[in-house]
Amino acid sequence: MKADRRAQSARPQGMSLANLLREAKGGACPPFLRSSANTYLDACDHHALETLRVGGYLRYMDDVLIFDRSPQMLNEQVGSLATWLKDQRALAVKTERLLVGACRTGVPFLGWRVFPGFIRLQPERRKGSRGLLRRREREFRAGTISAEKLTESVQAIVAGVRAVRPGFRFDRWGFPGLES
Repeated sequence: MKADRRAQSARPQGMSLANLLREAKGGACPPFLRSSANTYLDACDHHALETLRVGGYLRYMDDVLIFDRSPQMLNEQVGSLATWLKDQRALAVKTERLLVGACRTGVPFLGWRVFPGFIRLQPERRKGSRGLLRRREREFRAGTISAEKLTESVQAIVAGVRAVRPGFRFDRWGFPGLES
């Protein structure tokens, strides 16, 4: 039992702060913040990496992942980051969305499941992307969308998947022509 706890605490832990930022007085994140989150939250990135020295950090817009081997350290870092966000940016962390867990189960992030060393599409996104490809193909064959619209849709899906998984094999989805 003790050895098992020690082994578990040595595994990387992750905390998802995805979509956790909101105005200090409540309500949704304002549109100007969403569109300029990289600029507005740049100082937050520096604070997390340079001052708090988090074990790992990933942010896209207002979605944030923080990694550390110690759940206790992770909780301290999140508390410090939440205080910084409140004091410096008048933002609050939605505590109901906090997720602490071992990374071996993966952390949901922007439709992906992030594991130590690799990223995988979440089943819902995989199913949705595959379904959208098939639907666009049917719409094109029926003449309800143009070849240009079909190409745009396929390129967007392929680019989104390949941005994270460059070697992803679309032939497994029944689309062997997307391999080049």
